[in-house]
Amino acid sequence: MARIEYIRLSLKSSGESSVLANPSSVEAVESVPQAYWAGGVPWHEANLWFLHLGRAVQVKMKAIATLHAYATSLKLYMTFLEEEHIDWFCFPEKWSGNVLLRYRGYLIGLRQGGKLSSSTTKRRMNDTLLFYAWVIKHGLISPMHAPFEEKMVRKHVEAHAGLRKALTIKVNSLAIPDVRNRNSFEDGLLPVSKFQKERILEVAENSSSHELYLMLLVAFSSGLRLGSVCDLKERTIKNALRVAGESDLFAYLQVGPDVKGAPVKTKFDKNGVVIVPLIVLRKLYDYMLSVRRIERQAKASIENRSIVFLNRFGRPYVRGGKDKSSVINVEIFRLKQRAKLMGHNFDDFKFHRARATFATEVAATGLSVFGLNKMPLVIGLVRKLMMHTKEETSLAYITFVLEEELMREWADFYFAKHVVDGA
Repeated sequence: MARIEYIRLSLKSSGESSVLANPSSVEAVESVPQAYWAGGVPWHEANLWFLHLGRAVQVKMKAIATLHAYATSLKLYMTFLEEEHIDWFCFPEKWSGNVLLRYRGYLIGLRQGGKLSSSTTKRRMNDTLLFYAWVIKHGLISPMHAPFEEKMVRKHVEAHAGLRKALTIKVNSLAIPDVRNRNSFEDGLLPVSKFQKERILEVAENSSSHELYLMLLVAFSSGLRLGSVCDLKERTIKNALRVAGESDLFAYLQVGPDVKGAPVKTKFDKNGVVIVPLIVLRKLYDYMLSVRRIERQAKASIENRSIVFLNRFGRPYVRGGKDKSSVINVEIFRLKQRAKLMGHNFDDFKFHRARATFATEVAATGLSVFGLNKMPLVIGLVRKLMMHTKEETSLAYITFVLEEELMREWADFYFAKHVVDGA
């Protein structure tokens, strides 16, 4: 079976004539992917691509998490090739035999069967097409035998509320469009109810590790992703920004790769601020000074000691720039099992739903305070606190809140009309 391994890649810094003449010029890039076919045979072309991307990581033009995403996509493609017994460069004159066209149909089948989300299907195909574009560019496949066509098109997009701008983008003939509901949330996950949120935190506080409880509390209170929560630094907490003149209830945390002295991983390496209640901030302060955390910190390597959340071996819960953790997955599973013993069912709960819950709470509060006539302000607030790249992502939460309110009004009307009046 195809597999991906990860290597430590040493690359010479630009401007140095010789690595041997100046050993300090060698900079290492951790966790660079390498692809292997069944039986251990390396996929040389893909591995050259990953080495090329490793250089981009070194000069801060790519994030290592992006390489890992590419590797996940190529592994699925390799699995398809091995199962179908097709060569990756199979491009016969008959169009229907094009390996990428067949793979496109395979991915769409997985989407229709509920095994891949619409956005993931699009991503898997796009990443594979990126690899082929690089292979063609570097002469590993003749441009005359290119398995797809690309063209430039103009697209009008929403820039700010009420404003539109035109972008010129490259479109690939084999790309798979994202057909999900445009009002769906990130990763297709819905928020939990206020009752569920309170019960989840209650069970976590009383039955799970103190680390999981605090992580969930931070996620529900700030909207941070798991990868960011697990990369919070001591200075992130100590340098929290108070808002002058405001009530002493909350503060802002600076996150992103460019925060001096306390970089925190974020999706797409965005820099920004997130809100956190002071009561949560105080709990984090207390935890950082606890014996439990100090013992874990003592086991950590120098580069990891400033991370707030460390496992019992002194290691980060999330490594390699990823946004998932097997340890946290196990803890969430155990939380669900304990909740069942208490009469609660959280089988469909995932850590990321805490983020969706926070966003809908902000949207609901904004609409309650400002009303519909200040919709652009509410959208802007959600976008800022969630660090969304696109405004339409923030708008989905606003729409959800409005739809929920409408359904509540309808339910009240139906109850009064058909239950009370009919009694």
